[in-house]
Amino acid sequence: MRILLGITHPLIRYGLEQLLRDLESIEYMVTVETKEDALKKLQQFPFDRVVLHDGLSGVLPIVSLRKQAGRALFILLYEKQPGVDSMYFHYRMAADTRIEGWEKNWRSMKRTAASTEIAAAGPQEGEMTRREEEVFRLKVNGYSVRDSAQLLGITSKTVENHRRNIAKKRQLKNNQDWIKEAAALGWLP
Repeated sequence: MRILLGITHPLIRYGLEQLLRDLESIEYMVTVETKEDALKKLQQFPFDRVVLHDGLSGVLPIVSLRKQAGRALFILLYEKQPGVDSMYFHYRMAADTRIEGWEKNWRSMKRTAASTEIAAAGPQEGEMTRREEEVFRLKVNGYSVRDSAQLLGITSKTVENHRRNIAKKRQLKNNQDWIKEAAALGWLP
């Protein structure tokens, strides 16, 4: 089994590494701490499983990593969200992939989490959606509308709409306001 593991919390990463070693014969396991590192490793090595935390740092959208993962089982671990009882899991599997013991364990974990999950409300008024956060991060990191659209797999017009909505929600009038807001949110080094 060839696994890419993107979990930044050392204790959770260590526990998951041990669980995977107990469940599967591991050919190699590569760990990363940013989305950009994950993309490089996905381009460099073939993987059977990709396990990423949605809070992994970096400006790349998770969807671009999903696309790069190709036929690998893609498992995305989400942080506990307000209004959600437990950590929950999302995964994508190619239709012709065999279901093995490891995948059954993940399905069982997903069912358990889903049985206790409370539906999370959408963003509150003035809060950004996940997609708007992606667009915001790309803008403050110097990506053009066109580049952002290509990375996110959406049209330039959609990126412009997201930027307009963000500016309205956050009362941003110029690029300096965008940078100040990003710094206040802790999105800049």
